[in-house]
Amino acid sequence: MSRTPDHDAAPARRRGDGTVTRTETGYLASPTGAPRAVVAVLHAWWGLTPVITGVCDDLADLGYVAVAPDLYRGAVATTAAEAAELRARKRSTPMWRQIVSEIERARSQFDVAAVGQIGFSMGGHWALWLAKQSRPEIPPITATSVFYATRAGDFTASRSAFQFHLADTDPFVTEAGVARQVRQLRAAGRHVELHRYPHTGHWFFEHDRLDAYDPDAASLAWRRTVDFLDRHLPHPTHPTARRAKAQSKPRPVTPPARSFKDTLTGGPKRELRNSAVIDAVLADPDRVDELFACVFDEDAYIRMRAADALEKIGRAQPPIVAPLTDRILTDMALVDQPSVQWHVAQLVSTLPLNNRQRQRGITLVQQYLDTSDDWIVLTQSMHTIASFAEHDESLRHPLLPRLAELSHDPRPSVARLASKLHGQLEAMPIRPS
Repeated sequence: MSRTPDHDAAPARRRGDGTVTRTETGYLASPTGAPRAVVAVLHAWWGLTPVITGVCDDLADLGYVAVAPDLYRGAVATTAAEAAELRARKRSTPMWRQIVSEIERARSQFDVAAVGQIGFSMGGHWALWLAKQSRPEIPPITATSVFYATRAGDFTASRSAFQFHLADTDPFVTEAGVARQVRQLRAAGRHVELHRYPHTGHWFFEHDRLDAYDPDAASLAWRRTVDFLDRHLPHPTHPTARRAKAQSKPRPVTPPARSFKDTLTGGPKRELRNSAVIDAVLADPDRVDELFACVFDEDAYIRMRAADALEKIGRAQPPIVAPLTDRILTDMALVDQPSVQWHVAQLVSTLPLNNRQRQRGITLVQQYLDTSDDWIVLTQSMHTIASFAEHDESLRHPLLPRLAELSHDPRPSVARLASKLHGQLEAMPIRPS
């Protein structure tokens, strides 16, 4: 068992674009500009590890005030026995009160109302408990993202949306518990997202758990978490993002709309930065051409963010993107970048296609499947081509050998999906001619 340094009176220090403060009771990272919301990051039973403080730093780069209550007051476990001992220790203040105290201190300091949560294992249990409460001393939670945890209860008083990241094999999370959790949340009318990560176990997100860490799954889970928070927590200009002031203020002059390129430029590499762009195109479909042009920008991150936005718009409102289908299957398909290619593969399965476009899309995705080494391009291509093969026997015969080959891929997420799809397609009956 180790201890973090004594930070009782540690001054705030500057990060690249914000401030972090660490005390005996927690860790706080803040952005330089107006914060969107407070996000509580609740640690697993190991304690306040660098994984958790790193998540806080990343969230601050995204515009959030991130606070991680240190529920063990500086102690960090290195073994399961030490973690169990720390969790069982008697304490003068209940854990939930310490969590709430840190959240409220951040809300007051930065004058922010909205609250989200990310909880890992034990922290996930506390996040779920807090999200269902109606006690006046507990602030309403707007968004709750949970890693490898469930917790039964009555969620009818909850105002939160929920997202779950679950391991493929997990002795601490049962299938019955997951099913019960989903039933309870849906019965309460809550938004719920469930993501499973093939061939992973408990702790797959935490890079200091070398026996369980899965970098591919962790990266995907983080992107999904960022997207979830972006959709459910207010932006700085949103009327609920900051506490209303008693005095009235003059209505500001509406500035000219920013170009999509400007909106998609800069920021942390893991940040999509495209929610405002998506909203703008959904409100004004004529701007979809401006977004499409960003797919060919010289900046790889702009290309990635634009492709992601285009795919999400195509999934939400296919008619907006449909006029671009031919250009997606030709010009966009030529962009030699995995983070663009996997979105092309998704769009092929989303957009309405005529016979010519369908054949072009199938050929394109087959090429991705045969030539790409990127695990996400491979998995998205497998999903897409298998969806076509379910209704087209002529595609199954050439697809099955490639799936059989990929079922031995060293990356668990690729191998597991290939094996599953191979079994499903091979078991499908062949219609008599």
